[in-house]
Amino acid sequence: MEIIFIRHPRVIIDEGICYGQSDIDCCDEALREMEDSLSELGELDLIVTSPLRRCIRVASEVLKRPFKTDHRLLELNFGEWELKSWDEIYQDRQGKFWFENYDTAAPPGGESLTELHARVEDLLRNLEMSQKQKICLIAHAGPIRSAIVHLNRLPLTDFFSISIPMGGVLRFRR
Repeated sequence: MEIIFIRHPRVIIDEGICYGQSDIDCCDEALREMEDSLSELGELDLIVTSPLRRCIRVASEVLKRPFKTDHRLLELNFGEWELKSWDEIYQDRQGKFWFENYDTAAPPGGESLTELHARVEDLLRNLEMSQKQKICLIAHAGPIRSAIVHLNRLPLTDFFSISIPMGGVLRFRR
């Protein structure tokens, strides 16, 4: 089985803002820039995308193929921190605690990295049972990092050491 991970392109929001599960759109120009790199994917047995428009647009406007949405590919839910600046979050006592304990702590009203990881693992187990050979997942940095941690049997604390550029494509063969 081959899984192709695609991270959504740049979004229309100021830098330094936490937007997690907020439905922020992607930049039209950044979407067009992805067309050449994604035209070489060839046949795909299944395309699954996060339900947020910055990912759906990659499937509908760039790949132009049938796709399914799955909430398990949503970015981490940052709860009360959604649409706040990272600087503001870090200045808060709860923010500092989260940055030091990101693998188990949850933002206020949000979810922990452990919870995100559990839903991504659930999706991957379902995909492994599907018998599909070439699967494309369009998502956010968090779920893609989580999938890479799972597929490579890495500790969850390696999560932030995995770099995935906006609009980036990663392939995993099993």
